[in-house]
Amino acid sequence: MIKGVSHVAINTSDINRSVQFYHEMLGFAIDEDLVLPNGVRIVHMEIAPGSTLELFGRPQPVEPPPPGQFTGIVHVALSVDSVDRLYEELQAKGVEFTGPPRAGSGRSRRLVFLKDPDGTLLELIER
Repeated sequence: MIKGVSHVAINTSDINRSVQFYHEMLGFAIDEDLVLPNGVRIVHMEIAPGSTLELFGRPQPVEPPPPGQFTGIVHVALSVDSVDRLYEELQAKGVEFTGPPRAGSGRSRRLVFLKDPDGTLLELIER
């Protein structure tokens, strides 16, 4: 069962500038600030209880983005009770996934990705 929108993920051209905008201008609280081994920084910002903005970026601004990368919405994440159960239900209906469910990181227990008919990436996430 889908419970609601968990988060919206955005690729940024300048992670520091984006964090400053969303934090200082819009008042979003910084909930988690991670740097992955490949240098990508991920900042989770609370919009409202249970609703998060997820910013992706490199520590240094990248103008223009490297080939194959873009700025803007990366995916929309939907909160679910059970990733595995919904994966099986949707797969039985013919929904195609980008891969099988997997363990998450940070506060997410399980997650899986699929695309809507127009190619928009959706994440099903269990916290």
